[in-house]
Amino acid sequence: MMKKILAVLVTAALAIPAFGAQISLPGDPIIGGQIVDGSTTFDEGTDGFVIPGNNWPGGENPTFAIDGTSSKYLNFGQQGTGILLSPSGGQSVLDQITAWTANDAVERDPGSYIIWGSNDPAVHASNFNSNGTQDQVDLSSFSVVNGGPLNLPDSGPSASRNEGGLPIEDARFFTTTVFDNIDAHCTYIVMFPDVKDPTTANSMQIAEIQLHGEFTGETCPVVPEPSSSLLLCLTSLLLLPALRRRK
Repeated sequence: MMKKILAVLVTAALAIPAFGAQISLPGDPIIGGQIVDGSTTFDEGTDGFVIPGNNWPGGENPTFAIDGTSSKYLNFGQQGTGILLSPSGGQSVLDQITAWTANDAVERDPGSYIIWGSNDPAVHASNFNSNGTQDQVDLSSFSVVNGGPLNLPDSGPSASRNEGGLPIEDARFFTTTVFDNIDAHCTYIVMFPDVKDPTTANSMQIAEIQLHGEFTGETCPVVPEPSSSLLLCLTSLLLLPALRRRK
């Protein structure tokens, strides 16, 4: 009987906790980047191998932070790196973050986290995602949702690692933080101010990030692309002085 009880407890401890709807989902608009200490912008990163630098290997890009597997997102910027995410389900109220360790290098694990939220359409991730440029996202509309120690498991170089590429429900090593929050947002920044050992780590890495809470049912507007009629009007205004000079 005691063995059965212990087996149930172990299974429960390894199960992924969920206290609300999963807000972040694979395929949601997302960009990776960094907030440099004292900066007022979230700076979008890019593919690359510059160390230190706000970049990542192509096979370890920010989309892997919410792909539903233990494949990892790595950023050589190290401190202050993270993601900007706009959940496709619309506006939401967060009350939980769960993060999974990557496959190697304990020293690269984030040591703490800060979540910011905004309802400004100008900072929606779809405005920046795959637009061919490295953008700076103004932080003035963001407010802090929650933050604190991340407490990822650290029981040794191999014992606290998740093998890459597993379905996330099969990845054993994670940490969950539940918090009180009543404010609803459309776009979030999840930033990791530090890593476990900045003296030896050359990057920050995380296998998966999940945000949980409740959707409000409100849609999240984005900044629309200029319409063809608006572009035609602007073009006409720019050409008008030249046409007058020719007369």
